Amino acid sequence: MKSIQKFDISKVEESLNVFFCQIDAYDEAKFLSYEKLFNSLLDQQLKEAKDRLQDAQVKASKEASKVQSTMTKLEHTEKEIVDLKEQRTSLSATLKRQKQLDHGAQAKVYEIEEDIAALEHTTLLNDAIVGDLESLRANLEVLKKDLKSLNPFA
Repeated sequence: MKSIQKFDISKVEESLNVFFCQIDAYDEAKFLSYEKLFNSLLDQQLKEAKDRLQDAQVKASKEASKVQSTMTKLEHTEKEIVDLKEQRTSLSATLKRQKQLDHGAQAKVYEIEEDIAALEHTTLLNDAIVGDLESLRANLEVLKKDLKSLNPFA
């Protein structure tokens, strides 16, 4: 114990103080280094996140534009469908009227064809009758001559 009492504790304290100061300096340097590294990594991650955000915003903008374009096309197509349905209704009504007119025209054509056939038949009969009448007239003339040639007193 006597040797411990003779030992100068102040040198140990001084050495420990220097050691702890060096440890503090080392810790401070290490902390600053870690803080710098952490800030650097954080800045890099923030930059990457901002880049991803910008890419996502560009993609979202493109998709929104596509959606708007598709909606516009859909609205235009729906309007075309409505217009085509109206046109179909109009054409159906027109077709119905045209069929009625066609039916009436066909009936009129049939009636006229019958009239023509009747007239042609009548004309043929008239020609036959005229021929018969002329033949009868000729016979009548012959009979008249024969009658004149007959002597009523003979």
